[in-house]
Amino acid sequence: MRNNVFRNGPKISVIIPVFNGEKYIKKMIEILKSQTFTNFEAIIIDDCSTDDTLDILQKHTKGDKRFRIFANKKNRGNAVKNKQFGLSKAKGEYYFYMSQDDLIDTDLFETLINTANSVKGGVDAVVPNMLYYSEDKTKDRGIFPPDHNYNLQLTGKEAFELCLYWKIHGFYLRKTSLMKKIGFDTSIFTGDEVTSRIYLYYCNKIAFVNSNFYYRTDNPNAITKSNDIKILDYVTAQLKLADFMIKKSFEKDFIKKWLKETFELLKKQRNILKEYYKIKEKKCFPKEFKAGLKKIRILFLLTLLKFRDLSLLFDILRYTHIRKRVADYD
Repeated sequence: MRNNVFRNGPKISVIIPVFNGEKYIKKMIEILKSQTFTNFEAIIIDDCSTDDTLDILQKHTKGDKRFRIFANKKNRGNAVKNKQFGLSKAKGEYYFYMSQDDLIDTDLFETLINTANSVKGGVDAVVPNMLYYSEDKTKDRGIFPPDHNYNLQLTGKEAFELCLYWKIHGFYLRKTSLMKKIGFDTSIFTGDEVTSRIYLYYCNKIAFVNSNFYYRTDNPNAITKSNDIKILDYVTAQLKLADFMIKKSFEKDFIKKWLKETFELLKKQRNILKEYYKIKEKKCFPKEFKAGLKKIRILFLLTLLKFRDLSLLFDILRYTHIRKRVADYD
C-alpha cells in the first residue's frame, strides 16, 4: 500500500509499554517496520528496565522517526499507567495497543485502516482475529468474530456484552479522540480490561477484519502469570464493570449473573492466594492480603447495595472474612 509517512500526521498511534523485554523487543520492532501500512507512530515506554531493553530499542529504531522512545526515570509499577502516558502523547487519529512480546500480521494496520475508511457512516472500533501463540507454534484456539462473520457490524452495547466474556478481545483499533475522553483506570493493574469493555459501549459501530493479532502465552514473566496479591484486581475490575452496568440500567438478570460469576472468581482467586502463601511457607497472611480482601469486601457490598439485591451478602462476608493464619482458611 502506498502511503506517505506523517504527511498529515500519523494515522495510527501504537502504544507499547516495555519492561525487561530484551528477549522480544527486536522481533517486535521488525514486525512493525514490515507493516504494509507505514503511516503510524510507535510510542514505546520503557519502565526502568534493568536489562538491555532500552539499548536494543535505541539501536534498532535509530533514524526512523516513526518510533518515539520514552524512558521513565521512575518505575510506574503498573502497565496501565504507561498506557495512559502513551495515550497522552498520541498524535494519530487511531489508537492501537500491543505488548512487548505480541506479534501482528504484516498487513494488519492496512487491513484495519481500509475497513475503518470503507464502512458507511464510519466505525469507532475495528477488531482483528486474536490467536494465542507460543514460541514454537501458533495455537489452534483464538477469538474470532461471532459465527466467523467478517461482515458483521455491532452496536456498542452488543459489543460490550460480548467483550465481558472475551468473545470480543481487547486488542482492536480505536479512535484516539474517544479513548482520550474515556481514559484508563490506573488504580488497578487490570484497568485496561475495564477500559476495553467501556470503550466499546460508547461506540456507535464496531466492525471486524480477517487479519491476525498474536497473543503470546509462554512468557513466564508476564504480569498475567502472577499469583501474588495483584490477582485480586481481576475481581475489582469485574465489580467496576458491574457498577458501570448498574449506572447504565442494564437488564437486572444480566447484572445478577455477572455478580454471581464475580463471586465465583473471588473464591478462585482467594484459593490461589491461599495456596501461594502455603508454598511460601507463610503461617500468617501479609498485610497487603488482608488490606486487599477488605477492599474487595467493601466494594462488593457497596455494589450489592446499589443493585438492591443482597442475596450474595452472606457469601461475600464469609469469603472476605479476615482470618489470622493461612491454615484457618477452608
